[in-house]
Amino acid sequence: KMEKIQENLPKLFIASAGLAALSCFSRSDYNLPLFIFIYMMWGHDAMEKLRIIGFLAVTVIVDFIWLIYWAPLWNSSALGNWETGIHNFVILCSAINFVLKIALTAAMALAEKTTIMTFVSNPSGPPKMNSQYAQFNQIGFSTSLQKK
Repeated sequence: KMEKIQENLPKLFIASAGLAALSCFSRSDYNLPLFIFIYMMWGHDAMEKLRIIGFLAVTVIVDFIWLIYWAPLWNSSALGNWETGIHNFVILCSAINFVLKIALTAAMALAEKTTIMTFVSNPSGPPKMNSQYAQFNQIGFSTSLQKK
């Protein structure tokens, strides 16, 4: 079952990017580049996956705030009726994308459960990560960052 989730995640990233593209008719939607970025970066390092999951969880909050602010305003009489159709379409796409984003965040966390548990038990990161930093320290790239 876990393999099935892992296999379908890229398809869901593309579906969410498509919904975000449709939302751009009346909203400058950051979800389009976000999901394209996630699609491209998902197969990489385990720590990157954790960062992506955390960032996606934060964007769920941003989308929730957008939906509770703009959906009632766009459906009120404060705006003219000439954009009602496109606004309702964008709200529908945004709401579907919001639900899909919550499901994706949960599925990504479930797929990376062992990585998350490893990180929780060892917050300094996996040994591979530490050895990469040690290599940079030997070369001298991050010495200025360590002094601060």
